[in-house]
Amino acid sequence: MVRWLGGGWGGGFWEGGPPSKQGLEPGLSPVFAEFLSHSFSVPELRFLFLNVLPDLTDRVLVDVGSRLGAVLFGGHVFSSASGLVGVELNQDFVTVQNQVIQKYGFEDRVQVVHSDICSQDSLVQNADVLVMNNVFEFFLEPPEQIRCWRFLVQNFRRKGSLLVTVPGLDESFRQIQEALPSDWLEELPVNYDLYLTSDSDQNDCFRQIHLYRVM
Repeated sequence: MVRWLGGGWGGGFWEGGPPSKQGLEPGLSPVFAEFLSHSFSVPELRFLFLNVLPDLTDRVLVDVGSRLGAVLFGGHVFSSASGLVGVELNQDFVTVQNQVIQKYGFEDRVQVVHSDICSQDSLVQNADVLVMNNVFEFFLEPPEQIRCWRFLVQNFRRKGSLLVTVPGLDESFRQIQEALPSDWLEELPVNYDLYLTSDSDQNDCFRQIHLYRVM
């Protein structure tokens, strides 16, 4: 039996080996760990990769602040992305992610870089998809948030590249009193109705996911 140990994919490990796409539905039995990870839940990962994002074949996804690897491991199961790269400042979290990658044979498409995103110019410039789940709001003071956003505005410029954020950019930039460049991104529609459930909290989480395209 395959079970994910933790509330979200970033909050634990699989028991019984890595899941296949079929193995995750509907019999996944969550067993909550004794710590919290600021990560997407399994339903949110399914929503992200199967509804929000297009086919990722031959594309590289970069997760900014990959923490315990939820987006990377979800992308390995739910997408055909050729590369899934996490950038994480915390060495302990990098170690945990690498342990999972090695244990379950994810080296074919997943890697983690121990770094400040602002030192990864080339990686950001060449990313097809950038994922940012509350990565600055919860972990950086406003001056550092401004520094990181200005770096991304300058370097994430390849036309057609996609940016996924939680929360939306209007909220993020309003909180730091920074102007969102009008010539940088366009927001794309997301069909939230496909995944709405009777769980209002889960529905609110879905609606926090926003998709943008570099103009």
